[in-house]
Amino acid sequence: PRLSPEQPDQNSHLAVIGIALGGAYLAYRFVEQPIQRSSLGYTRWWHGHAVAAGLVVPVAIAAIVGTAVLAPASNGQGSNLSTADYPGGTVPASFGTAIRPGIPIQPVPAPAKQDWPRAYRDKCHQLQPVSTVIACTYGDDNAPMKAVALVGGSHSAHWLAALEALAQQNGWRIVSITKSSCPFEVKRQRKVDCIEWNENVVDYLRNLQPNAIFTTSSRPYRGDPKGANASQSRAALRKEYIPKGYLQQWARMAEMDLTIIAVRDSPWLGVDVPECIERNPTRILDCSRDRDQVTDRTDPTSKLRTKPMNVEFIDLTDRFCDQSVCFPVNGNLLIYSDAHQLPATFSRRLAPVLGERIRQVRPDLFAAGSGS
Repeated sequence: PRLSPEQPDQNSHLAVIGIALGGAYLAYRFVEQPIQRSSLGYTRWWHGHAVAAGLVVPVAIAAIVGTAVLAPASNGQGSNLSTADYPGGTVPASFGTAIRPGIPIQPVPAPAKQDWPRAYRDKCHQLQPVSTVIACTYGDDNAPMKAVALVGGSHSAHWLAALEALAQQNGWRIVSITKSSCPFEVKRQRKVDCIEWNENVVDYLRNLQPNAIFTTSSRPYRGDPKGANASQSRAALRKEYIPKGYLQQWARMAEMDLTIIAVRDSPWLGVDVPECIERNPTRILDCSRDRDQVTDRTDPTSKLRTKPMNVEFIDLTDRFCDQSVCFPVNGNLLIYSDAHQLPATFSRRLAPVLGERIRQVRPDLFAAGSGS
């Protein structure tokens, strides 16, 4: 099958051409002709340089305006897209729902790399190699609130847009506590700053006492699992697992009487999706992956011998993959901003199904009344 998005809106292209022609005429009429009739450049050495600098300004303005016209949904501004045209994660992923003819993909692939969670733009996402906890609060400050702490690495952070939408609808307070390349776990083999950050987060949560902690439940294998027989086929090897450090951290939270909602990690496609789509604008399927290559058939949490009593698990893999393929696009929205991160625009469209799955395991968060 061939997935082919419609070309970008022709009106946007016409607008950019109009801006360019208008700027060219104004530059000729009010800059070039007066200069040709003047003695500019013959009386002062710096006149020529000043004119050159002045000519750069309209070009820069035209470029900025043109970029804004062509990429209206970038940098987290995709909330103005209609759900009818851009259902995104509100529908299960399939060939039939990936792309609808006549609807251009959003965000535009190149700007999608900047479609970050709000915490990034607010400088509330901790970077390496700092271990200090940065916490920012989102949600409806005027409503009775349940406190939900979003904790972990960037794969926790990219759920913030969805959680923000749920917070506004349900009177939650989202406390975002995330750090690059640093999942919420106990792992002594990680970099010192990540180990220290996790310890600091535990102290922070002990004082915060949120109604729930939202984090990820699984990780992809980077290479073959330990002890895998070299003769085993690639399909026979597990693609994801639950790190031991996750289980240890969840046990620590149980000792503090803190509960957890753990979402299965989104599939890692292993290809830079925006770049791939730009190279293959009429063959989007080339940017998809066979499901058995990137994720297990079943959620690895279902294989736990003993389920942690304080953890509830949810799985939204059906919004990324059908039974055979994991897609780069669904509901006319780009699913990935790189090889594995979700852009805020797609994350926001996951809010309804995320809310349904959370309600199934934690109906108390939707009950009336104030929280902590």
